[in-house]
Amino acid sequence: MRAHGAALLLLASSCFTPWKHEGPWACSDGACPLDYACDEGVCCVKGGTPVCPTLPLGTLCPDGGTARLFFFDGDGDGEGNINETVLRCATPSGWVDNSTDCDDTNPLVNLRTEELCDGLDNNCDGVRDDGLPNNGPYYPDQDGDDYGTPDAGLAACASPPGYVTNDDDCAPDDPGRHPGAPELCNNIDDNCDGVRDDEMDGGFADTGDAFPCFTGEQGVCGTGSMHCAQGARMCRRANAPARELCDGLDNDCDGAVDERPDCGGPESFFSPHARITAKLALASSTGTACQTGYAGLPETVDGPVWTGRSGSNFHVLVVEPIDGGMWDMSRVDSTLRFDFTANSTTWGALNDSRDPGVYLCGEEPDELIRYVPSTDGLHDGQQTFSGAVPLRGGSGWTVGAGSGFDTTNTRSVEILVFNTSGAFTITFADAGFSP
Repeated sequence: MRAHGAALLLLASSCFTPWKHEGPWACSDGACPLDYACDEGVCCVKGGTPVCPTLPLGTLCPDGGTARLFFFDGDGDGEGNINETVLRCATPSGWVDNSTDCDDTNPLVNLRTEELCDGLDNNCDGVRDDGLPNNGPYYPDQDGDDYGTPDAGLAACASPPGYVTNDDDCAPDDPGRHPGAPELCNNIDDNCDGVRDDEMDGGFADTGDAFPCFTGEQGVCGTGSMHCAQGARMCRRANAPARELCDGLDNDCDGAVDERPDCGGPESFFSPHARITAKLALASSTGTACQTGYAGLPETVDGPVWTGRSGSNFHVLVVEPIDGGMWDMSRVDSTLRFDFTANSTTWGALNDSRDPGVYLCGEEPDELIRYVPSTDGLHDGQQTFSGAVPLRGGSGWTVGAGSGFDTTNTRSVEILVFNTSGAFTITFADAGFSP
């Protein structure tokens, strides 16, 4: 009664917040009068009145018994944590009288749980994943590239974190090297096939057309791409020196652009770049076919002097590249010029046009472009002739019958004359292309 009276006195003096629950000794949130303790929802006095349900005085309980050790059950699975203990006379809420929980944060881990394949010791017997069938082996993937270290494998019911089912990694500490990795030009076995710098389909991952470079050479030979040579990336040219074309490029890689004779023909027919032959033409095909490939009776060409056979016939002078190749005659400003003197006084008509006729010839006999004088050409008694034939026509010359062709591939140039009687001699003072 004295304790109860003291409590009433505290209430009257406003020094103590009244009990919020029913009953004079109920406590909430540990709010009790001075010298009182809140135990299991009751304001009590250790060893006094009202009696505390669980709190001992030392190790002695109100009923004369000895306090016992209880263990915190944090996950509510009925098994306590050996590391969290209290001494009490009765079981406190949230505590148990055993310490058998090996993981008090997981209610699925305790003595009553069956072992699962999850990398945990579910049944708290001290062994993870025991009693389950072993799969594997599993190998540690040290660099995270999904390929394992070729060491002794780990037997487990499932792949532990950081482990994989293969031991194919030839570089366990390099995530860029593993089977299927792109092979680089580095003198290293990147794809773990046992061979350094072996090319994949299409080449190395760090070479090829996707890696342009400059070779240091001139013209089109300066453009290149990286390739692999003895473990080092080197620039290999994409284009080899080729015939010079009239395209604004240095195709033969000599430092000059669009130069003769390959572009525009030889400046002189009597240079080392041209081969000159002469022969009787096939009369039935003049005007419709070039004579370059026709095996007519040969005539003599000695330097700039052409000596033709006697008889009424067509005669042809053939000028072609010395190497048997092609000339690009697509230059819009090209002009064929030729000046000569002749000893014949019997020039005749050349296929309904005037002498001389000029042919540009392609790869096939019927690929030709024919030029004839628009007005007066060679005629009886004439001893000299001077011509300047614009390859686009005009200035006294007509582009006559012919199939036309791609003049970037011109096989030869032909000059045709028609002589009606004896042998003749033509001596060229000049013949070639300009400008």
